[in-house]
Amino acid sequence: MTREEAKHSGIRQFGEVLRGWRNRKSKSQKKMAHSLGVSQSSISDWERGINEPSRAQLVRVLHYLEVDEGLWPILMKAPGGKNRTKR
Repeated sequence: MTREEAKHSGIRQFGEVLRGWRNRKSKSQKKMAHSLGVSQSSISDWERGINEPSRAQLVRVLHYLEVDEGLWPILMKAPGGKNRTKR
């Protein structure tokens, strides 16, 4: 994902962005959930916009999907309009 795409990702629902990252990495919800220590239903809920990951979970997701750390400040603010840079 480019810096420009990341800036515009705030416009789209976080779940759509997450699903796109996961699909680009060819990871199943089940495999991702196992690697992150969450349930598959949690991943599904995040992707469907029912729930969002905590800040700690989001950091693990970004590591798992190998998202460039330079994009993190932008992405930490995008999901649901919440500022995830604060603890």
